[in-house]
Parts: sequence; C-alpha cells; structure tokens
Amino acid sequence: MVIQALHHLGQDGVDEQVIKKLRNTLSDADKEDLKKDIKTAPEWMRQVIVEITG
Repeated sequence: MVIQALHHLGQDGVDEQVIKKLRNTLSDADKEDLKKDIKTAPEWMRQVIVEITG
C-alpha cells in the first residue's frame, strides 16, 4: 500500500515531510515488509524507501 501511495504522489510529490510522516507512522513490521518490496519498486522510489525504513 505504501508503494501505491508513493506512486500516486509521484517523484516530485514525495518530500521530506512525507518521508518523515511515513517513518513515524509505519510500524516496524510494516517497514520490514516495505524493505522486501524494494526490489519491485521503481528506481526513484528505492531511495525513498531506504529513507523511510532507515
């Protein structure tokens, strides 16, 4: 679901505020699931995922 939300926002719509909100809202389990999905995410989203799950 996070991948879909990021895709909907688009590369230009994902800023530090969005990343911070997701980092603070997602559970550890959600972050682990997101890390597993990184392989299928578009290239621009991979760095965003790293910042969210980092």
